[in-house]
Amino acid sequence: MTEEFDTANSLLDPLPGEKVPYDKREAICDELPLGVPTSAVVPDAALELETILDDIHVNGGAHLGAVRVLPDERFDWALSRGSSRLLRRRVLSSAALAETLPELELSADRKHEAFDDIEWEHYPSYTLDGYLTENLVAGGAYYSFLEPPFQDIDETVPGYEHVPESYGDRKDAKRLAERFVEAVFGERYGEFTVAFTDEGWCDWFQNISVWNRTYFCFDRRTRLVWVLAVTGSD
Repeated sequence: MTEEFDTANSLLDPLPGEKVPYDKREAICDELPLGVPTSAVVPDAALELETILDDIHVNGGAHLGAVRVLPDERFDWALSRGSSRLLRRRVLSSAALAETLPELELSADRKHEAFDDIEWEHYPSYTLDGYLTENLVAGGAYYSFLEPPFQDIDETVPGYEHVPESYGDRKDAKRLAERFVEAVFGERYGEFTVAFTDEGWCDWFQNISVWNRTYFCFDRRTRLVWVLAVTGSD
């Protein structure tokens, strides 16, 4: 696992207290304190998947980062009851995400409301490895897990010297995705949520939605938000 569990501040059980009206919840969430984890929380299996996705999207890339949701009794009541739309808006507009994902070159003047209209799909947590497998096998415009970058030409392309002749077959892609989920979340399928969008929510994304993917996973036990952003172009 990535870190010791912060059981004292976990959001696994509904917290006591009075219901916070939604209009007030929005204002509170925009002030929700976020941080960048101080320890190296990204396990090797997650880095491996990130690297391969980055390699096969040769006209784009893939980047994985984590943001910690700091305890805040005003909003924890809602988070402990599964409220996540406002959390996504807060994280995508945060300085913490810009710090953990510098490759996206996120502007400092991003507004919370700019992310209100993004359409998200919600995946059962136990299907995340399947969607990641599909992403690996489908790949980008020219290459995929089944056809590693630049193995079809007779020269070495700078920056791709580490790419092997073969990553493996579909079974190996599935196992890589499973290792990612196991390393980051274990088998705690009831403790994290998964949301997905193919919209380009910042300028880093290319303009072809078929290769745009953002996975937004919130671990209610460790209070970590994992953001995996992928893009590509032909």
